[in-house]
Amino acid sequence: MPSQLKKELKLEDSNVARVLRELEKEGLIRCITGDTKMGKIYQLTKEGEQIREEVMKMRL
Repeated sequence: MPSQLKKELKLEDSNVARVLRELEKEGLIRCITGDTKMGKIYQLTKEGEQIREEVMKMRL
C-alpha cells in the first residue's frame, strides 16, 4: 500500500504517487483495487517479479 511505502521509505505523498505511476507505466506493478482514491493495493507484474528476483540475488 502507498502508505506503507511512504512510511518505510520516508517519502512525501506526492513522491510515492509519482514512483507508483512510473512503475505502473513501465509495467512493473499493477493496481489490483481499481480506481479507488484511498486504500490502493499494488502487485508486481511478472516482469516486476523477475526484476525483484534479480535484485535479491545481487544482495546476497
